[in-house]
Amino acid sequence: FRRPVGKNVILLCDSVACWMLGCDDLQAHITNTLGINYGDTTKDDLFTLIPVPCLGACDKAPVMMVNRETYRNVTPKKIDQIIAHYRDGSPVELDG
Repeated sequence: FRRPVGKNVILLCDSVACWMLGCDDLQAHITNTLGINYGDTTKDDLFTLIPVPCLGACDKAPVMMVNRETYRNVTPKKIDQIIAHYRDGSPVELDG
């Protein structure tokens, strides 16, 4: 990274497949939930949001990674679960 990042780095895929399946809406959901845009870090240094051109799971789009964990078929509900997991250890329903 070219500048400091948060403890948990969210990489949101914006490839054609993810874009067609709503990555812009997911980015807006993350922005509304965490109060950050691409390239920003939350005030508590817990999350940084970064766009990436491809995560190699187009058949399961939209896709995002947090640190080294890949999440497929991402929805706003799943994003809420993922964020809660990295905040307090809540479980994430993995369905694909």
